[in-house]
Amino acid sequence: MPQDADGAGLISLIWLACMYWNLYWCLERLGALEQAGKTDAAGDAAGEALPAKRMPVTGVKLMPPALAGRVDDILRRESAVTVEAFLQERLAAYETVVAAFDAGDRETLCGLVSPEVFEIFRAAIDIREIRGQRVETAFAWIEPSEIVEARIEAEQMEIAIRFTGAYFEFAQDSIGLLTHGASAMRRSSDVWTFARRLAGPGDDWRVVATEAES
Repeated sequence: MPQDADGAGLISLIWLACMYWNLYWCLERLGALEQAGKTDAAGDAAGEALPAKRMPVTGVKLMPPALAGRVDDILRRESAVTVEAFLQERLAAYETVVAAFDAGDRETLCGLVSPEVFEIFRAAIDIREIRGQRVETAFAWIEPSEIVEARIEAEQMEIAIRFTGAYFEFAQDSIGLLTHGASAMRRSSDVWTFARRLAGPGDDWRVVATEAES
């Protein structure tokens, strides 16, 4: 019986240590975010240009004439949507897809990506759920998006966009304990290709390909 009591005590100590570590990590992270907010406020007051979280598209990067011509041709078929407005819509879609993938929201993903891309995302979600893992991505900032390719094919038109930014990633196990947290900010640069059928004016743009550059 004393051995059983010792074993139960050891398990309790390990559990308390895990809870303490998670609480300590969360408080440390909240303190860092609060300090970052104070720094941003001080920078604004001093008139300094500081990067904003989830930076919106505030301008359009110059494109080569040939690419700009193809983009204009596509946007004319989009009822004269501006390049800036189009990029803002695709940025919103990018963030929604990332959030849906983190949450394992297959229904939302199905409406935003092609069947081929959906199967890749679904398989990754299935594996994560079997392992009892949960992931959350928190963007620190995102640069203005950049169109890198555009084309009109026989049945659809496509635009490839580069999304560059920095993010923190949090992962939890099946009982909610952090397996790793945002110890360092990560930078990413991805090119996502969006496509829409020519024949269907009511069709939405969907992600048909993703490529990580870093």
